[in-house]
Amino acid sequence: MKDGLLPKWLLHALLSIFWWGVWGFVVKLGSDKISPRQMQILFMVGMVPLVLATLIRLSFKVDMDGLGITYGVLNGVFTTLGLLAYYAAMQRGHASLVGPVTALFPLVTVVLGFVLLHFAFDLHSVYVRGVDGRLGLLLASGYFVLGICRTVSEIRSEPNLSGLFAGVAHGWIHPDVALSPGS
Repeated sequence: MKDGLLPKWLLHALLSIFWWGVWGFVVKLGSDKISPRQMQILFMVGMVPLVLATLIRLSFKVDMDGLGITYGVLNGVFTTLGLLAYYAAMQRGHASLVGPVTALFPLVTVVLGFVLLHFAFDLHSVYVRGVDGRLGLLLASGYFVLGICRTVSEIRSEPNLSGLFAGVAHGWIHPDVALSPGS
């Protein structure tokens, strides 16, 4: 699954990071102007052209698997609930804190996979999967180390959990820096 310099999964993951980063920035700008509910409505309006483009690309042929449809609808429900909470948090808090704290959501995914689907996770299985697994582990480890280093210096100036979360989740973002000083 490797066509170019990067494995496809890593290219898509990096694109996700980029687009979600831009999205988080735009959310902060918008949440200072309109309510979380309005943000959600406009979010869905913004999706319409992309949904239509995807349907055209699929020649309007959508899989009709019942369980797949159920999971797709649940995906929309949980995404909407999460986004409404995220928009409200951005409206009331600093982007430099809200972003990193909400970026911990994969922990819920991992716990659910472990508890409900009995997924196993060990470093050996990541290592033996080859360069792809080691590269992902290296990126995640570097991210964590940067966060720990930043956290040590942050605790002195902000001795509370928000400083700790911000430091660990995004070591390069100082908790006192916000995209809108009035928040």
